Amino acid sequence: MPFFSAAGVWLWLDDDAGKSLKRGAELHALAVIGDAAAKRMSAMGAAGEGTHGSAVDLIARPIEIRQISPRVHYATGVGNTVMVTTSDGVVIFDTGLAL
Repeated sequence: MPFFSAAGVWLWLDDDAGKSLKRGAELHALAVIGDAAAKRMSAMGAAGEGTHGSAVDLIARPIEIRQISPRVHYATGVGNTVMVTTSDGVVIFDTGLAL
């Protein structure tokens, strides 16, 4: 029990330690979720592809990039994404799936 008390005091007094532990926990959680998703997708195999219907068609859509103006580009396809170049940097608008 003294170990846990000392660890709690250390985390409470050291902000960087708490942030580091939280970041580590977040990365571990993402890795676990990613592994579960990969296992699920591989278990579905070729049989799973037929169940998606139009989603597969959307993924296969070709991507076309159009220059609207010298600083604005538009990518059609699944995402319908717009890129605007400004003096401060680049702004991306991703509207998601085209339905």
